[in-house]
Amino acid sequence: MPKVHVETLMKHVDDVVKCNWKYVFGAKGEILTREQIRNKQKQWGKDKVWDSDLNKAGYICSDCSGLIASLTKIVRNAQGYYDTAVEKKSIDKKNPSMRGWAVWKNGHIGIYDGNGGYYAMENSKENAVHKNLSQNSFTHIIKLCDVDY
Repeated sequence: MPKVHVETLMKHVDDVVKCNWKYVFGAKGEILTREQIRNKQKQWGKDKVWDSDLNKAGYICSDCSGLIASLTKIVRNAQGYYDTAVEKKSIDKKNPSMRGWAVWKNGHIGIYDGNGGYYAMENSKENAVHKNLSQNSFTHIIKLCDVDY
């Protein structure tokens, strides 16, 4: 699979927030039915797929890693993105030239906006977000192997 250009990634994550995609654990950028959400709940448990997530049927749904996978068509979880990263740095080493790199912590991933913020499928309560990095506890910034920088 060819790499996606960083500007394509940045447009994608901005569009996801503007279109208000819904967070459902295990989803990868797809319109889900109530039955599909129930199946994810059975697979992953109610601590990961909430009862309130059933109200997201009919909407485009994704989890944090699905934000990236929905564009690249290469499915990985947050750990998989970390493991395949081309470069890994402590989050305090970020700089504007790292726009489009992923921000990562164990169990969660987002995309750095190059200006102190990030895009992510945050959680079942918040859904798609664009927030300041200070609002999360990411530990690393990683250069994704599926993106052409």
